[in-house]
Amino acid sequence: TPTAVSAKIVLGKVKVLWQAPGTVRPGDTLSGYTVRESPGGAQVTAAADATFAKFAGLAPGPHSFTVEAVYAGGGSSGVSTPSGTITIGASIGRVSLR
Repeated sequence: TPTAVSAKIVLGKVKVLWQAPGTVRPGDTLSGYTVRESPGGAQVTAAADATFAKFAGLAPGPHSFTVEAVYAGGGSSGVSTPSGTITIGASIGRVSLR
């Protein structure tokens, strides 16, 4: 399961960062990551060697993010602990982290 999930604003987008799982399921390889936003349910995918993903166009309000490693052989690592909450103001320039 990915660890150390965090989120920050970079150039008008939310950048979600994580650390790769320390171990991979025996006999399998990672094919990528699924990164999910809450409460809206937006999601993006990232390559197996990625350690971040970006979201654009999120609505103002509080958001948190989880990351899940996806295995080439099917299935996933399980969902990470959520990032801290990031609050997007009416202007993306107004952000607070909790």
